[in-house]
Amino acid sequence: MSLLRSSRVALVGAVSFGIMIGAMGTGLAVGLLGSSRFTDVPAGSYYDSAIGEMVQEGIIRGFEDGTFKPDEPATRGQIAVLLKRLRDDLLREGVAVSSSAAASSSSAMSETASSAAAISSAASSAVTSYAYNPAGYLRFTTSNFSINESLGSVIATIVRTGGNQGTVTVEYALKPGTAVAGTDYVDSSGVLTFANKETSKKLTIQVKDDGITKDNRTFTIELKNPGNGVGISTPSAATVTITDKYAVSSSSLPQGTSAAASSVASSPILSFSAAAYGIIENAGSMTVGVVRSGVTTGAVDVGYSTTNGTAGSTDFSATSGTVSFAAGETTKTFTLTIPDDTSIDGNKTVTLSLTSPTAGGVIANPGAVVLTIYDNETAAYGSGSMKFSKANYEAGESSGKAVITVMRVGGTKGAASVNYAANGGSATNGVDYVGVAGTLSFAVGESSKTFDVPLMKDTSADAGETILLNLSNPVGTILGDPIIASILMSD
Repeated sequence: MSLLRSSRVALVGAVSFGIMIGAMGTGLAVGLLGSSRFTDVPAGSYYDSAIGEMVQEGIIRGFEDGTFKPDEPATRGQIAVLLKRLRDDLLREGVAVSSSAAASSSSAMSETASSAAAISSAASSAVTSYAYNPAGYLRFTTSNFSINESLGSVIATIVRTGGNQGTVTVEYALKPGTAVAGTDYVDSSGVLTFANKETSKKLTIQVKDDGITKDNRTFTIELKNPGNGVGISTPSAATVTITDKYAVSSSSLPQGTSAAASSVASSPILSFSAAAYGIIENAGSMTVGVVRSGVTTGAVDVGYSTTNGTAGSTDFSATSGTVSFAAGETTKTFTLTIPDDTSIDGNKTVTLSLTSPTAGGVIANPGAVVLTIYDNETAAYGSGSMKFSKANYEAGESSGKAVITVMRVGGTKGAASVNYAANGGSATNGVDYVGVAGTLSFAVGESSKTFDVPLMKDTSADAGETILLNLSNPVGTILGDPIIASILMSD
C-alpha cells in the first residue's frame, strides 16, 4: 500500500475515532455544517455535518482562504496536527478511553503502512494513559481575546472541564508583549477560586486609552500553580490584543449597513469595499473598490498592492499603485487583469493590501483581504447564493458589538443584495442589544460583507441569552444555508 493511501486511511480512522469519542464524552455541538463555514464544502454532502462538528470542536480548521479542500489528500504532517488536536480535546474534556475502544480504533487502522500505524499507535497511547481527574482541568475558552482601548476592560473566561469536584484554585498573571503595563493596561495578578461544582470564572483586566493613534498592542494572561488537585489544560495562556480606537472594523464602513453611522473617528478611514472577493478566471478582469469614511472633507491618497497567495504569475497580473480621493469623494476603484487558461488547476488566491495613507488617514481592519480566482474548468459559476458564515456566533457584552459575516458563495456575477435583521431571541432589544435591519449590497466580485449588532453592557448575570439573525429578500441572487443564525451572549 502506498504511503499516501496509508496516510489517508490513518486520517479517516483517527477522525472517525474522534467523532465517536466526541459523541460519547465531549458533547459535540449540533447544527453547524461544514458548508456554512467553508466555501468549497457542498451543502448536503455526506461529510457536511462531520466537518462542521469537527470545526466547532477545534479539531480541524481549514485554510486561510476560507476553503477546506475536502478532495485533497492529507500529508503526514497534517495528520500529526489533527491527531494532536484530537488528543488535546480529549484531555481537556477528561475523557477516559477504555482499552476496548482503543483496540477497536487500532483494529480499524491495522491495514496502514508502518509509518502511519506508528502515528495512530502514539495517539492511542496518549489517550489511554490519561486518567480522569475528579477535580477537573482549568483553561481559557480561547487563546485570543481582543478589546478596543476605548471600552476600558476586557473579560477573559476560564472554564473547568473534565471534573468539578471540590474547591480548587489557580493563579493568574499578566505578561507584557508589545503593550506596556501602566500605559496600555493595568498590571494585575492574583488567585481565582472555583467552588465545588463551579465550572466558569470571568477575569476582568483594565485597559487604558492613551489618546494616541498607533498600532495594535498585545499582552498575555497566564494560568499557573493550580491548587487542590485541579490541573491546567490548553490553552493555559491567552493573548489580549488592544486595538486602537481609530482602527475601526470594516463592518463600520458604508457597505449598505446601519453600522456606517459608527464611523465617527476624526481621521479619513480607508478600507476595501468588501471583506473578501471572488471572480471566475475567464472574466478577464476584476474591479476592486476602496471606500473612504470618517473625515471626507479633504484630499487623501492610499496605496494598494497585490501579493501571490496560491496564484502564480500566470494566474493574474500583479499590480500596485495609488488611489486618490478628492474632497467629498468616498469610493474609488482599481483593476486587476486575470488571464484565462485551459488548465484544470483549481481555485487560486491573491492577497490585496492597502498601505501608506496620506493626510492622517487610517487603514481600517482588515487592511488586507483575499481574492479567490475560480477555475472555470472545474466548477459552475453564477450569481451565487447568500448565507451567514456560520449558524452560531458568540460575543461578550463588553466587546460592544457582534460582527456578523454574510457570504456570497457559488458565484459573484452581477450586482446582488440581501436584507438582514437582528431581532428576537431570549435577549431583550434595547436592554441587551440594539436591534438592526438593513440591506447588504454586493458589487460584481464581492463575496463577503459584514454588519454590526451593537451589544449593551448591563449589571445582570444574564449570560446565555441569544439574539436571532435572519436573511431575506435576495435580489440578483438566491438564499443559501444558513439564512437563520443566532448570537450567544456572554457577560
